[in-house]
Amino acid sequence: MKRIILLSLLLLLSMQFLKAQSVFIKSGRNLNNYIFSSSGNEVANLQNEIGQSYEFGYISKIPQKKRFYYGFSLGLEEYNASGSYASNNLVWETSYANFKGLGYYKLLQIDRNSLAVKGGLGFATLIHGRQQINGGRYDLLKETEFKGLFLNTQLGLSYSFSINNDIHLLADYDYGKQYSLANSSNQKLSFNNHSLSLGFSININ
Repeated sequence: MKRIILLSLLLLLSMQFLKAQSVFIKSGRNLNNYIFSSSGNEVANLQNEIGQSYEFGYISKIPQKKRFYYGFSLGLEEYNASGSYASNNLVWETSYANFKGLGYYKLLQIDRNSLAVKGGLGFATLIHGRQQINGGRYDLLKETEFKGLFLNTQLGLSYSFSINNDIHLLADYDYGKQYSLANSSNQKLSFNNHSLSLGFSININ
C-alpha cells in the first residue's frame, strides 16, 4: 500500500510541473507468459493465464510537434500463470504496481479516428502475490525472485475516436517485457505479456 501511495504522489507531483492536456483511464485484460529458471534451467511448462489491468495517466503534446506527444501513467497489472515444477502443481496470482513514461507518434488521422504507435519505459514492483503448490498457499512477497524493481518496457498501438472536442474513446494493444533488476539468486524471473484495454480520455487544457 505504501508503494501505491508513493507512486500516486509521484504522478500527481509530476502533473504540477508538466501541464497535462488530457487525462485518461483504461482497463483491460493481460495474457501473461512467465519465464522462470532455476540454476540456469528454464521451467518450460508454465501456462499463460488471463489477468486484469488498470491504468490512469495524462498526456501532453510537444509544441510544434503535432504528430508526437508524451505522457506518464500509473497502473495496476495482474500477471498470472499455472503449471508444474519438480512434480508439483503450482499457480501464481500476482499484482504489480507500475509507473512509466509514454511516447506516442500519430500514424494517421481520418475524421474523428486516429491511430498512433506508442512505446513505454518504467518500473514495476510486486504489491500482492500468492503461490499455490499442491493445495498449499504461500506469500510471494517473501520470495527473492519476486522482490524488488522490475524494468518495464512496452510497445503497442493506440486507437482514438473523438466523441467531441474534449472526450475521446481509447482502444489499445500493448506488448510488454519485464526484467528483474534486483534478483541475484539462482532462481531468475522475467515475463512478457499481451494486453488489450479500453478507456477514455478527457481534455483538461
